[in-house]
Amino acid sequence: MKSGIQVLRKSVNGGLSGVLKRSLEKPPSAVVGVIKGTGAHSGKFGNSATVAEVAWFNEYGTKNIPSRPFLRTTINRHHKKYTDLIASGLIMYLTGKISRQKVQAKIGFTAQADVKKEITEWETPPNAELTIALKGSSQPLIDTGQLRNSIQWQAN
Repeated sequence: MKSGIQVLRKSVNGGLSGVLKRSLEKPPSAVVGVIKGTGAHSGKFGNSATVAEVAWFNEYGTKNIPSRPFLRTTINRHHKKYTDLIASGLIMYLTGKISRQKVQAKIGFTAQADVKKEITEWETPPNAELTIALKGSSQPLIDTGQLRNSIQWQAN
């Protein structure tokens, strides 16, 4: 005996297998740092470096600036947190509870806040006495605050 109820199955955008395939091809991710095109750094010393160059000089060091790897330290310190965010975000995305963009935003904003905090709290190696006298501060990674304020995230 037929019940009179017909079940229709409709596959949208390739169904679950389509979502899985797209997720594996390009999982939700974000990049964090000084995004290309941020512009010139307006440091107190009148140099003509861009903000990205100032970040690079501090991250890797130069002849006169010791390495203060704030980006690499942040990633290493919070690696498990980011891995967990990606994993839980991917599950929420695959089950339709959240969009890919929201997963990226959660990862991006979290990492952005962590990097800014790392810049603010960085202490070693300390600034040279002359640098402290010139900039009026002993915070190694903060002069005008422009580097910290230029840390952004971008969907990848």
